[in-house]
Amino acid sequence: MANDKHGVRVTKQISMANMTYSHPSRLGAVFLAACFGAWILGISCPSNCFAQNESVADRKIAELVSRLSSSEFAVRELATEQLSLLDDKRLPELELAFKGLAKDELEARIRLGGIVAKLKSDRLEFQTKRFLRSTDPEESFGFDGWRSFSRVAGNSRNSKKLFLKMTEAYPALVFEELKGKKEALDKAKEIATSISQKLQNLAGYEIPDTLALLYCFNVAGDLTDRSLERFSARVFNFSPFGPFLLDPQFRKSLERLLAGWSMQLDVSALPQCLSMFVEKDFALASDVARKLLASEQIKSEPLLFVRSMQAVYRFGTKADLPFVEKWLDDKSLCLDELGQGFSNPLAQEMYTAEYRDVALLVAMHLAGEDFMPTFPKFQPTSLWGFREESVLLPSTQKELRNRRIDEWKSKRKKE
Repeated sequence: MANDKHGVRVTKQISMANMTYSHPSRLGAVFLAACFGAWILGISCPSNCFAQNESVADRKIAELVSRLSSSEFAVRELATEQLSLLDDKRLPELELAFKGLAKDELEARIRLGGIVAKLKSDRLEFQTKRFLRSTDPEESFGFDGWRSFSRVAGNSRNSKKLFLKMTEAYPALVFEELKGKKEALDKAKEIATSISQKLQNLAGYEIPDTLALLYCFNVAGDLTDRSLERFSARVFNFSPFGPFLLDPQFRKSLERLLAGWSMQLDVSALPQCLSMFVEKDFALASDVARKLLASEQIKSEPLLFVRSMQAVYRFGTKADLPFVEKWLDDKSLCLDELGQGFSNPLAQEMYTAEYRDVALLVAMHLAGEDFMPTFPKFQPTSLWGFREESVLLPSTQKELRNRRIDEWKSKRKKE
């Protein structure tokens, strides 16, 4: 076959093949050279080319990103696929590359933006699972805001779930720690401004807004702003806390945050706070009520006195008895109503209630005494405990008032 021209050609090809297979390193070099040449020339190669023979993480991201704007669809697809193989450790580089894309590179921005979003989502999901499963209260797994949140809401798993509710709307509060009262108060003002704008645009606000504001107030502590306090009281009074209060997973943590907020409030904001706590069935209402009853404001607002006592009636305990009984000597008028006389239905008679009347009813209730003989017109309500009419007496029955107060005091001294 050596003299056969066709045979010589065949022999040479076989010899070349034998040489190639006998030297695997040469085969690898030829293959890599072919792939590299195809990449340089913009020729597409099989989708697993780089994955099998070259680590994508070691390639220059900028070069792959530039191929997202290629005129060839196959090149754009391949670059997208290769960038998708990167892990979240390359996110800073990918985000930087995204910022470097021109606005008119619309397809490249969509492709790279999707990759960045997917990596962020995957990382957040993995990060969240580790965070929720951890039993170490000091470990934040990148959620650095947990350090300040856990100090005011507790470090339970349910507190973690409540904390993560802010992720989408207020990521900075989740990923960054509030390091001081001033920073927290400034952030609370920003959130309040945002809520105010939403209200003006009739957009409404949601649980992340109120939760973020509540959290910042707690961290700010006694460093406060009175106008901001009044605004927060109005916001929280109409906030969508309902589903969270019904869920025992969140209720305890939320109550702790609301307790911290309410104890810092000025007296002027407490009436709204009291109404909110009573309506939402918060035992904290009795704490707010005691704070109101200890203020100077209570003497000039009789109806607020009644509301505060009603809250103590509903949520108070026997330990509150000494505090309530301080009012048994106060003869200030708190309620009055014009009604019909007992003897003559056509006659008009004034019915009144003094501070001490309300205090007596609440004291007897907290002590576990049967107060129906003393207050035969008692009317219970599910919200405020009792109706105001329950303590009304004809204004002429001063002796009855004095006698029942004296009887109660005498009984208490014997105990």
